[in-house]
Amino acid sequence: MGYFGGSPIHFPVGPIVPWPDRAIVGTLVDVGRGKIAPERIPEILASRDRKQAGTAAPACGLFLKEVLY
Repeated sequence: MGYFGGSPIHFPVGPIVPWPDRAIVGTLVDVGRGKIAPERIPEILASRDRKQAGTAAPACGLFLKEVLY
């Protein structure tokens, strides 16, 4: 879970994380700023190509809250 601009974002993940959460949060911020169209999100995620995503969010605003087994 991370906070960026005061909004919580939760990342439930399995054993393999295909995308770093900083890239996902940064891409969502770029959507909010109008740099990326919201309709592109599924396409960007499906591509699994980091170059398609937005700027990575700074690490200082993201943290690990808990780990469940």
